[in-house]
Amino acid sequence: MMLLMQPPPNTKTTSLSPLTSNCLPSMADCHRGDHDTSLSSEGKRKREMDPSIWSQLPIELLEQVLARLPPHFFLLLRPTCRHFSTLILSPSFLSLHSPLKAFSPPFSTPYLLLSHPLFHPNLHLYDFLHDQWRSISLPFPSSLSILSASSGLILFKVHKSPCLVIYNPLTKSCRSLRFSDGASVSHASIAASQPSDYDIVATNSSAAFYIYSSRRRRWSWIQPPDGSPLKNGKQEPVFCNSTFYIIGSDQFSVMGYRAESGKWGRVAPELPASLVFLRLASCQGKAYVVGGMGENGICRSLGVWEVEEEGGEVVELQRLPEAMCRKLVGLCYHNYELIHCVGHGDLVCVYSSIAPQVLVYMVSRRTWHWLPTCPSVPQTCAAGFRWFSFSPSLYSLV
Repeated sequence: MMLLMQPPPNTKTTSLSPLTSNCLPSMADCHRGDHDTSLSSEGKRKREMDPSIWSQLPIELLEQVLARLPPHFFLLLRPTCRHFSTLILSPSFLSLHSPLKAFSPPFSTPYLLLSHPLFHPNLHLYDFLHDQWRSISLPFPSSLSILSASSGLILFKVHKSPCLVIYNPLTKSCRSLRFSDGASVSHASIAASQPSDYDIVATNSSAAFYIYSSRRRRWSWIQPPDGSPLKNGKQEPVFCNSTFYIIGSDQFSVMGYRAESGKWGRVAPELPASLVFLRLASCQGKAYVVGGMGENGICRSLGVWEVEEEGGEVVELQRLPEAMCRKLVGLCYHNYELIHCVGHGDLVCVYSSIAPQVLVYMVSRRTWHWLPTCPSVPQTCAAGFRWFSFSPSLYSLV
């Protein structure tokens, strides 16, 4: 029986289906650690798992082993065979896995999802755990495009339609949702607080905001703070701790809306006056402001600020090195409307929608680096790149 995945040796892009049965070391090998790195090929062959033995593993024990894997491994297992595809959704397996679902892998949000209209029906995933690119296929037509992702759910909009689609790629369950006023959605974000609860904040072409609650099963109009529509430009709403943040009408201020109280508040009053553009991101329960600074509308520097939950004050964390800043603004040709941000685990990711590269700021270490480019992306590709944080979940209900 095949249990775990062994990445192909000569490529950085893999499908989510190939598994092998000879990639698990014995317990003795695990105890030896790094002392066996120079084993002969004959010794390595002796360590390989014998399929004739492991294929006889009782199904009850196999389920016990699989139940201890973190959810993102199920995305790898499901396409391998029909048995695994049905097993992970069976009541008996879910009853085994549920008490163990608090298990935390080395990187709790393993995938950064890259989307582009030309990729359809495929989505590319950067696997932080294995430093590899993978891909999954969507069961939808090309008229659907991704708006947001949260806790295993992906939110799509239907082109020239007031409908949204919520999809869980792991369970392959989906649901269609009609937008409140029948208009087409401009921007939207989904945030799942519990497996069965999620909220969607969406804005239409008139810049009116609506919030949908899965608990109440209805849309609610959000009263703007000054009674007039908020024009938030290219920035979609960002959720963090029951509050969603947007860029204000002046494009250089941040507004926060608490869904529970229904009240607005101005955030980050101490941002530099030299701002050229402003973006928002949320990760690990904290909101961050990313801003480009310069003179005469030309960005020369980029900074990251953390938004304090109490009072909405901001604390500057670090600025981007000059060489990296030049590369980033070069990717968008100084058209800063093409710059976007997304939070992912401990990372704040900054990218241009006309280039496949993504710049990553690690909050815990306060370091910057570029992620490896997906090798499946053509050298010349039209605008439309979008990045999303994605963590597969068996328990997120649509």
